[in-house]
Amino acid sequence: MNIFYRPLLYLFLTLATASHAAPSVNMSESSYAIKGTTASQLRMQMNIYGPTFSNTHFDAHTDWNIKWDFNYLDTTNDCQINKVSVNVNINYIFPKWEDKNTGDAQLQNQWDSYLLHLRTHEQNHAEHGKIAAREIESILKNLPAMENCQILTDTAKNDVEKIMAEYQSKDVQYDIDTQHGKKEGAVFP
Repeated sequence: MNIFYRPLLYLFLTLATASHAAPSVNMSESSYAIKGTTASQLRMQMNIYGPTFSNTHFDAHTDWNIKWDFNYLDTTNDCQINKVSVNVNINYIFPKWEDKNTGDAQLQNQWDSYLLHLRTHEQNHAEHGKIAAREIESILKNLPAMENCQILTDTAKNDVEKIMAEYQSKDVQYDIDTQHGKKEGAVFP
């Protein structure tokens, strides 16, 4: 390959990669402590200390939040988006069996299996947030130029709100369909 073409190829690849960049995903995890040496003690602890939403205790919870923004180019003829930024923040809350080493081997195995299924269920909730973020980024990047920036901004906001509502609804339906993960094996005891 000719040396002259390498910088052009590098520039082309850099621009192509930048135009298809995925939304930024930030994940964090927190836990609440539970203790016990029997399954019923652990269940009682989760019922007491588990995260509460809408006055209901859950064993775990996943919260996703999408932040989006764009810059636009305002010309005398129209207004169009020229830069998009989309970030999804995902936070998991799980139980942590503090004195697990005091439980018998069978209970520890039961706990490990349960926690594995619970994590899978919560990761599926997080996936809704990731997909929504990708759809938001795509819809913003593909909005056509509009006659003025207020119309463009209002259209973008409306489109984003529809996507957010759709995936929040999918989260609710997913919990209904799986009974909050129980049909997927997230049952303890």
